[in-house]
Amino acid sequence: AHPDPARWGLEVIASMLPWQPVIDGDVVPGHPIDLIAAGAAAGVDVMVGSNTDDWTLFVAANGSFERVTQETLTGPVTAHGFETALAYGLSGRDVDAYRAAYPEAGPGELLAAIETDWWCRLPALRLAEAHAPAPSGTYMYEFAWPAPGLGACHALEIGFVFDTLDLGLNQMLGPLLAGAPQALADAMHGTWV
Repeated sequence: AHPDPARWGLEVIASMLPWQPVIDGDVVPGHPIDLIAAGAAAGVDVMVGSNTDDWTLFVAANGSFERVTQETLTGPVTAHGFETALAYGLSGRDVDAYRAAYPEAGPGELLAAIETDWWCRLPALRLAEAHAPAPSGTYMYEFAWPAPGLGACHALEIGFVFDTLDLGLNQMLGPLLAGAPQALADAMHGTWV
């Protein structure tokens, strides 16, 4: 409802979930990002972050990599069953900036980068910025280890965070973790703990 990036926060991430917190005036008395900026979480350490290629998982799952063209990327808000750059309040100049930042990316990869920023990276940055003045800790991460074909996609870090690479296929995104470096899981799990 609010394409202005200055308003992005936790409510943006939650907006795609079927069950989510609502502002009820009691348990959640206002917009979470505003409450955090006002000090509601001042005594709570916060760790927030995203994966470098978070949204590639979803773009690949709905077939958009193959269907997005340069024309449809900047076309109507929805085209061929997927959202386009205009759905995120971006202009042609904004899309050109993404093209300049990712010169080797095709249209589907550009859409994934835009959606990664919209749904994951920018809300995480906004949360960290809102919490940073608090006396408690504010920690950020970016998970960047690339799985073949999907990069550092959404949820790929879970096997590293919980040090469960030894579970192989018996975990979420198990096939993508083949050949994952145990040393990275050791370091990440140890750091997060």
